[in-house]
Amino acid sequence: VLPWSKKILPKGSWVLTQYYCMQRDPGVFEDPNTFMPDRWENATAEQTKSIMLFSVGRRGCQGQGLANLEMNELLYKLISKYRFDVVEEGEPQ
Repeated sequence: VLPWSKKILPKGSWVLTQYYCMQRDPGVFEDPNTFMPDRWENATAEQTKSIMLFSVGRRGCQGQGLANLEMNELLYKLISKYRFDVVEEGEPQ
């Protein structure tokens, strides 16, 4: 049953999701078209379920493995080349 229309979908129906729309639902995300990385610091369960970075299943992104490998390599290079310290907010060194 589709909640907004009370229509019943027949068994075997295809249901397609528009990721662009799903990830910009104003009912889930405050100001959805604004770049706000800090929204993920306290993400709700509904927000977490509404984002699929690489899609899922057999039709998922073919480059996901490569992207994850590149992120790990970048992190390794940063950690091995630079020294990181924890500082109190507002007190640059």
